[in-house]
Amino acid sequence: MQQQPSSTFNPQDRFIPAVEDVDDYYARGGPQSPYPPVRSTSGYGYTGVDPRRRGAPVEDQREQGVVCKMKDNFGFIKCMDREDLFFHVSECRDPLQIGDEIEFTVASDPRAGKLSAIDLVLLVPGTVVFEEVLENGVNGVVIEAPTTAHPFGIIDIGDSQQPQVSFTPRDMFEGVQAIVGDEVEFSVVFDRKNRATRASDIKITKFAGNREYGVISSVKESYGFISCCESATSLYFHFNDIVFLLEGQRLERGVEVEFTIGVDKKGQTCAVRVIGVPKGTASFVREAEGKHKGTILRELISERTFSKRPTEDEMGIIKGDDGENYFYTARDIQNIRATLREGDEVEFSVLIEKRTNRRLASAIELIKPVDLKRELGIAVDLKRNYGYIDCVERQDQLFFHVDDFEVKPLEEQWQVGLELEFSVVNDNRTGKKKAANIRILPQGSVQYYDVTTEVFSGVIEKECKIGHATGRRKIDNSGVILIPLRGEDGVIIQAKLSYANQDQLDPSVNFWPDDMVEFNIATEKKTGIRSAVNVRLKQRAELKRETGFVCALKSTFGFISCNERNEEVYFPFTELEGKDEKQVAVGTPVEFSVIQSHSGKPSAVRIKLLPQGTPTKEIYEGRVRGLVEVELKNRSTSETNVGKIRVMEGEHKDASVDFRVDDVDKKFVLRKGDKVEANIGFDFRLKSKFATNICLVREQGVVLSVKPTFGFLQADDLSKPDALYFQIQNKSDAASSDAFQVGDRVEFVTIFNTRTKSLNADELVVISRSAAPSSTSELKVASPMLTPKGRNKSGSKDPIVVLRQPQAPDSTLPWGAGRGRLTIEDRNKMVLQHQ
Repeated sequence: MQQQPSSTFNPQDRFIPAVEDVDDYYARGGPQSPYPPVRSTSGYGYTGVDPRRRGAPVEDQREQGVVCKMKDNFGFIKCMDREDLFFHVSECRDPLQIGDEIEFTVASDPRAGKLSAIDLVLLVPGTVVFEEVLENGVNGVVIEAPTTAHPFGIIDIGDSQQPQVSFTPRDMFEGVQAIVGDEVEFSVVFDRKNRATRASDIKITKFAGNREYGVISSVKESYGFISCCESATSLYFHFNDIVFLLEGQRLERGVEVEFTIGVDKKGQTCAVRVIGVPKGTASFVREAEGKHKGTILRELISERTFSKRPTEDEMGIIKGDDGENYFYTARDIQNIRATLREGDEVEFSVLIEKRTNRRLASAIELIKPVDLKRELGIAVDLKRNYGYIDCVERQDQLFFHVDDFEVKPLEEQWQVGLELEFSVVNDNRTGKKKAANIRILPQGSVQYYDVTTEVFSGVIEKECKIGHATGRRKIDNSGVILIPLRGEDGVIIQAKLSYANQDQLDPSVNFWPDDMVEFNIATEKKTGIRSAVNVRLKQRAELKRETGFVCALKSTFGFISCNERNEEVYFPFTELEGKDEKQVAVGTPVEFSVIQSHSGKPSAVRIKLLPQGTPTKEIYEGRVRGLVEVELKNRSTSETNVGKIRVMEGEHKDASVDFRVDDVDKKFVLRKGDKVEANIGFDFRLKSKFATNICLVREQGVVLSVKPTFGFLQADDLSKPDALYFQIQNKSDAASSDAFQVGDRVEFVTIFNTRTKSLNADELVVISRSAAPSSTSELKVASPMLTPKGRNKSGSKDPIVVLRQPQAPDSTLPWGAGRGRLTIEDRNKMVLQHQ
């Protein structure tokens, strides 16, 4: 029956076309208004549809269907008793959408010559039923799968009355594709439209083929890989091969799946028809029947079992009573807090790996623990709730936790030096050894050495390092004692025993090489190494005594400047006589012996303080000559105002020695290059040689030439240049040039002229006078005598005075020695004749 229009007026439900569109609107079959009709200007009446374009009803009976397709202003209806019918939206007063159930009348369309639906009325959902369910929960096997050419499949249900039923891909639950051999569960329905029975809502209960389980090991953009439970391979799969996943599952690593092994387009093996399965379904092992017993053959050494299965080298091994070896990990232990030790008796289940057939132990229970060896040690490093033990019999320190104590220690007991008894076990978390079942012992219970009661004597070969009386023994800090021991063959050999500062009865006493000592021999339990303990002095060695003074002091040591060696030696305050370092100050004279210390450097020992006033300088006998290398900066007596003299003769030849203002005769001002005479000494405080009582060397020579303000003389020392320049104004006994004459023998000192970089004569004193020509004519008369030829002709033996030999700027003969020239040998002979 046609639905009556609502009595309530809603402007939104009414459509009133514009005047110019009315004819076209009704010509296209616009909908009839459910409200009082409005007269159209086209004159078609009150129906809203052109009666010339509306077909006449074919049947009076109303039919039902479902809207299966919609366009802009028309659509199609899936009918229960005929093919899909066309309809125009104007035939329904309500807006339609796909899936709406409607009732309609079938009419003939005069324009198209086909049937169409008119007078459409919406129905309550559920009114239209295409299929009638005949039976639910029917099981069967797919014997023919739908294909593109033949879209119907066949299911064999084994019923004698109806052995087979057809289906289409649309009848599969969630669109899963079925293949031949799949076991399915479905409902049998009667299709009212086709007047036939078929299967609907088909669910696959068992997929065809050999199905396997695995775990997704990796996922890429559009594909992934599955680790198979039955074989040690990884199979490729494409996302299109995934049938379905369970609720809450996502396509990610670790998801357990079921699949069929197939072949892809390239002919390679892959996983197809992949479905998700509940967690725990995919198992890589199978469990053997019954319980087994055995003994722990190898303990666990790794805790990696909680992240991934470790290698066999990291797994524990149980030796079964049947003689087989079973591997296990930490997660295979029934009580995860229990620690299995080598020798423990256990009971377990057996798992066999599907991939490798390796036998594993699981659900392990401890039956009887093994008796563990007890060891001793001392806590050397403690934190808040753990620490480390220095073991008596082990080289490495052992970790322990506060929970490993049999009785938890009190807060006041938790300190370094705690003596402990414990067992050594494997730590499953780290794979390393640790202490367990720890018990606190009284102080003095732990001994690292076995000490003999016999007393031995020996000689110190190397002293131990000073200041290491506590802490662990270090080889670099140890001393060495030589001891005669009888070998196995009866031959006496010199054995070496080490000792440390803490091995001395009195650690404040320092032993030095050649000291004789007494001691006991201790054998270290962890290494078997022997050493000397309870070392005490028996007799001091005789050492050479030296003197010096303290040149530097620190908090616990100092340095001595030795009088007999050019170096400073180290000394500790423990070597001071009386052990009173307050009596020592810089400059204090001391007497001591020197030995080679542990570091290989000299060290002062057995130091005796000397009275104040002990000389700190020594002056050597004899005077030596030298040249000034570095001048004094000024006349200051400062310690930094130092000059240098290079010694030219004697045992100190070529030595460069320091001098100060007080070491020079006050009437002299020394310049670089001056020739001096001095005494050489040694300063014990500064550990260096020095020059003192310095004065310029006075020499003798002959005046060669005299000018109004200067002149030249020839020194008797032939190592000097031919002529030495001197200034008249600097003479000490005259104010004019009349004080000097050519040929005068004079005494002078040689100084270095810093401006001209040459030697000059200074402080001239006439020793003896000599007649010399006073005019140019006399010089001309005497000039023939200045050559060897002239002297030979005259045969005169009178002394000849040389005024001045011409020289080049560098004090060399400009023309060389030759015929008609005065040679050096001739000049020397004349000087000797004059003398």
